[in-house]
Amino acid sequence: MDALKGISAVQYLLHNAGINAYGKGDYHLTYKNFNEVLLAHELLTSEGKESSLTERKKYLDLIYFTGLTALYTKKNKEAKTLFLELYDSGYNKADVYESLYKISAEESGSSAKTAYKYLEEGRKLFPQDTGLLFAEINYFLRVGTPGKAIKNLRKAILLEPENITIYNTLGNVYDNLYQIETQGGNKGAAVEYFMEAQNAYSTSLEKDPNNFDANYSLGALYYNKAALEIKILNNLTTDMSAEGTRKYDMQNGKVTNLMKKSLPYFKKAEKLDANQISTLSALKEIYAFLDDLEMSRVFKERLEIVQGGGRNAASYFQQ
Repeated sequence: MDALKGISAVQYLLHNAGINAYGKGDYHLTYKNFNEVLLAHELLTSEGKESSLTERKKYLDLIYFTGLTALYTKKNKEAKTLFLELYDSGYNKADVYESLYKISAEESGSSAKTAYKYLEEGRKLFPQDTGLLFAEINYFLRVGTPGKAIKNLRKAILLEPENITIYNTLGNVYDNLYQIETQGGNKGAAVEYFMEAQNAYSTSLEKDPNNFDANYSLGALYYNKAALEIKILNNLTTDMSAEGTRKYDMQNGKVTNLMKKSLPYFKKAEKLDANQISTLSALKEIYAFLDDLEMSRVFKERLEIVQGGGRNAASYFQQ
């Protein structure tokens, strides 16, 4: 009897200690304390004694926070057990479904469909929850259903119209679709997707002109299109007739225009990050194509510094 009284008293102390640790962001200690509170609850109730968690809501709430801290500290097995109890109890929190999805998706041998079950149920119960929405977007991208991802990204924009990441992700999806349709020879769809990607990245820059990802991505969109057009240009080099020369000049003009369009975005990206390899490589190649060999040499040297493990002290365009 005295031992059970001691456990009851310690239960309160552990609960308070866990709350304090949670407030300080010490999730390891929080989990340890909250888990011991749950163990004390099991022992007390098995002996028919009063527990601080006798009230059902208090018990489930503590399981929820214990599950979160288990997840934060990479104790996925323990977290899943706790969240499954909440799931079976119909606990009304979107995090339960998102957490079970993420844990299941990471489990060895677990199928994407099995993990998605939790996400799908959560989305029906909490259609406005952005955490579940973004998780579903990532799921659709992972399993190769970009159409569904785009639909959800459009929903996400309505919920968070100032979130630049959403526009950039939407642009990336359309950019990938553009490349797929281009390789498949579907010119109409390719043009449509190119314009959608361009619009998404441009919207990002309207909201934040200094967003690195949007600047780099829009530059890369034009640059990659130029690279595809260069393949056509190279095929025209063998025809030395007047008509062949005319076609070559027209195609060369198209490539040059795309390179010039990409240039200001890569320059801005270099201002924002002077050591991003892809940006430096693109600038080197663009200037080489435009016959500005001096600038191409400058960025070749800056690229080699980074590739060699060094860093450029400052952006070239801010010097």
